[in-house]
Amino acid sequence: MPQVDFILGTDAFRQLVGKLLAGGVTIVPSLRYHTEAFMELRDAEDVLRVSSSGDLMGPLLLLSPEFTLAPPEMKSIEWRGKTWHTVNHRYGGPYLDMLPCREKLDQTPPLLTSGFIAYYPSYYLEGGGRTVPVPDSLKALYRAVAASIRGMCRKFVTEKVGRTYWVHPAVIDRCRGGLDTNVPGLQKFASLRSD
Repeated sequence: MPQVDFILGTDAFRQLVGKLLAGGVTIVPSLRYHTEAFMELRDAEDVLRVSSSGDLMGPLLLLSPEFTLAPPEMKSIEWRGKTWHTVNHRYGGPYLDMLPCREKLDQTPPLLTSGFIAYYPSYYLEGGGRTVPVPDSLKALYRAVAASIRGMCRKFVTEKVGRTYWVHPAVIDRCRGGLDTNVPGLQKFASLRSD
């Protein structure tokens, strides 16, 4: 599964989402819904609000008329005595998955988690009755988003695992000021950077 991991602050994420929405992308959040109807976000501030609400259960789904053949499929789950509906990932689409970074300021030290953009190698339509490959137009959008992230960030590779994260310079500055992340070694990296 192609994936780019990143750590973006609110302003950089707002900028990225704004570009996606301006390009005709519709964003569907992974939430617990009361019905099988899902929410479509078409405004960057709404995406930021939902992403930081604590209700997000997984990645945001990025849909486009350029590559999405069917709406995301929903599944029912029982949770705390109620029936809820959630996005059945990889069913419907195709679409990009984007997990936003989440800021937890109510803990000491404050924490900013990493996010990612990715896509599956294929998607299931019609309840799994038909498998479709990833369209070239989806791959092109993924490459464009990945290039945009890389263009505004600094590359950081973890020491033990060798996993690559793209970290926004404002986040590096905040790490110097005490912000923590879920990425091992980033604070040490930030303290050594002079940019």
